[in-house]
Amino acid sequence: MDPRIKVALKAIEIMEKLQHSKLLRSDFHVLTSKVKQLQWIEDLNYLKKECDFLEKFSYDSLKFDSKINAEMKWCTNTLKKLKSRFDKGKSESILVGLDVGVGEIITTSKVSDKLTVCRISSKIGDFTVITNLSVKKGNRLPFVILPPTVIGGVMSEAMFVWGPIKSLDEIDWKKVEGTVSAFF
Repeated sequence: MDPRIKVALKAIEIMEKLQHSKLLRSDFHVLTSKVKQLQWIEDLNYLKKECDFLEKFSYDSLKFDSKINAEMKWCTNTLKKLKSRFDKGKSESILVGLDVGVGEIITTSKVSDKLTVCRISSKIGDFTVITNLSVKKGNRLPFVILPPTVIGGVMSEAMFVWGPIKSLDEIDWKKVEGTVSAFF
């Protein structure tokens, strides 16, 4: 199965677990069925064509609490971007199904002795990351946007995948992929 479809299926799984499909658009069950059918298609061009319907998917954020809203935001972004992710060509890496970026730490605060809340800014947006890495304001770290998780009582929207860097060439992407694949 294409790793981008694997990530999209994770988004569907999260939405189903939220049990708020009645609060979503009435065609949520059609959307779920169509995404699940994509796992059996191998031709990238056909997959891309079949993803047209996802670009219109939306939800009403006013109906959800902050945790559910964060999860729905991740799911919606994942599904809406699925079609464009096929532009990257054939790949076995789970990373082609996710948003990866380099963020600069804007603020930090300790949650516990081992955990730090970081607010990061990047070309793809601003995110909250909870980490056990030793970091400080101004550090630039690569991250991947994963399904939101509460860590130490704070919602984390992404995960740092390497320590502070100067260049993306410093990253062992195979190692990163191994860590990230555990979420899927």
